Amino acid sequence: MTCWPHARLLQSAGPKAGEDVMEGKSLMPRNASSRRPRRNYKVGKGRPPVSTRWKPGQSGNPKGRPIGAKNFATLWSEALNQKVEIRENGKLRKITVAEGIVKRVVNNALKGDIKATAFLLAKEPEIARSAKPLPKISSDMSAQEAMNVYLSVMRATREGDEG
Repeated sequence: MTCWPHARLLQSAGPKAGEDVMEGKSLMPRNASSRRPRRNYKVGKGRPPVSTRWKPGQSGNPKGRPIGAKNFATLWSEALNQKVEIRENGKLRKITVAEGIVKRVVNNALKGDIKATAFLLAKEPEIARSAKPLPKISSDMSAQEAMNVYLSVMRATREGDEG
């Protein structure tokens, strides 16, 4: 005799699932899958049931992308290129938001803000690469050449203020 109380239950294997206890016969038909509808294809990953598949010509996105919907880059670009009015040296002036941010960072760096200074120093090589050197007037130039250089510098300066 075993001392474990449930040992007797484990030794006598009871009726199997689906069997009639009285007669020892199964109540389920031998072929349980005969009641299910037959499918002549496999349902699984990448193979949904035929009834739920897209019909030929049917779109998964019938309304499509709304007209005028903008992506994230477009939203950023529009926000940074928006014109705002600032007062500089007592005068009202229109500049882009991006220009305003740059001016704010530079002014904060000049006031002694360590983070703004570190940011500017980290960006300085990138800024220097993209900056175009302006032509200089030398003593060996003719008056016409000097005037052309001066006008090109003035144009470049004006475009930088406007653009």
